Amino acid sequence: MDAPSFWTVVMKRSDGVLVPAVEELSPEELRAQPGGPETNPIGWLTWHLDKVQDDYLSLISGSPTVWERDDWNSRFPNAEHALHIEPKDVGDFDPVDAATLLEYHVAVRKRGGEVMADLVPDDFEKVLDPIYPTGKPMAVADILAMVVSDTVQHVGQVAYLRGMLRDQGWYSGRRPVS
Repeated sequence: MDAPSFWTVVMKRSDGVLVPAVEELSPEELRAQPGGPETNPIGWLTWHLDKVQDDYLSLISGSPTVWERDDWNSRFPNAEHALHIEPKDVGDFDPVDAATLLEYHVAVRKRGGEVMADLVPDDFEKVLDPIYPTGKPMAVADILAMVVSDTVQHVGQVAYLRGMLRDQGWYSGRRPVS
């Protein structure tokens, strides 16, 4: 299996949990913080996992983010500085609604497939400058491993919170993984 195919399998599997966990939630449920006022709500976690992935895909491809290219900032009114906000402020993020969150998710997922399809084996060893001021240079392979790890972690968090709020709507035994 080549890297683009592996990427597709991993992201499809994670989407099989994330999408059903988010798609039926109300804006209030997307903002809920069942663990307390300084814990990450589902809406922020979903947006954050996609925004970070979008930023790293942009770095790897040398092209604008989906966020910039498609003017997503105008659809998420207070997200400009929400990527690395303080825990006390995470509840202020406005996820808008599940449809908008998932539309951005799908756009980032599509871009990920395009970026992966354009990579050649030597690209994985290329070391890129840090994307964030506190970051360090990393090889493309390490960046992609981090993105996959963070995606799996955050999708698990979303599914857990969904279960706390409502039910196990993400559980693949109840819904087919497409």
